Amino acid sequence: MSGYSSGICACLDDKPSLVDGYCCYPCQIGYQFGALNGDGNALSIIHCLASAFGFFQCCICMIRRNIDEKYHIGEGCLASCCLAYLVPLCSLCQTHRELKARGAPASGICVKIMGGAAGMIGGDGQMPKKLLRGMSCKSKNGRFELRHQDDGNVVLYDGQQPLWATNTVGRKTSSFDMQDDGNLVLYDNSFPMWASNTDGRGGQRAIIQDDGNFVVYTAANQPVWASNTCR
Repeated sequence: MSGYSSGICACLDDKPSLVDGYCCYPCQIGYQFGALNGDGNALSIIHCLASAFGFFQCCICMIRRNIDEKYHIGEGCLASCCLAYLVPLCSLCQTHRELKARGAPASGICVKIMGGAAGMIGGDGQMPKKLLRGMSCKSKNGRFELRHQDDGNVVLYDGQQPLWATNTVGRKTSSFDMQDDGNLVLYDNSFPMWASNTDGRGGQRAIIQDDGNFVVYTAANQPVWASNTCR
């Protein structure tokens, strides 16, 4: 169980989906069902109409259940239903962020205009604080990709060629974390499976560079760890 990558109250972190959800929630629901079916730019007309005619909370609950089952979130049916019915807009924004984080972003009118949609997290090359299992992020030029695979391994790719890995295949890893103490750690729930051993050295961000190197930097842009995979 990995949990959602962002909190239920983090709506302001994704203003385009917030505006879409507030102004035209049936469309946002329809696009999210499209994303779950493999195309975030495709609008699911059936779910769009169902939500427009009074079943929007039910549709949000269905989205949460689909995400839970597809990405092993571990939320549970009761929690999904409660969130969908008690805080539907926040719930819809959270699922939009999660689909984007999982590399299956949903589109939307405001999302297209304001630029908060399609694309993997870390499109600027910076790894998020938590890279959950099933997530990936790319270098700024789009050539290199860091994937937290379903087999438990975290791998840096140049196209389909692996450059670096944590060598944790078969482990039930849950989260690859850039911690506040400066350590980059891969966890199996609360048990560390791999670490950069850079705690206390001021590391603040992990960057997938355009040259293929994966580097942990301090606030002063000093490297404290690297994968040594420059191409």
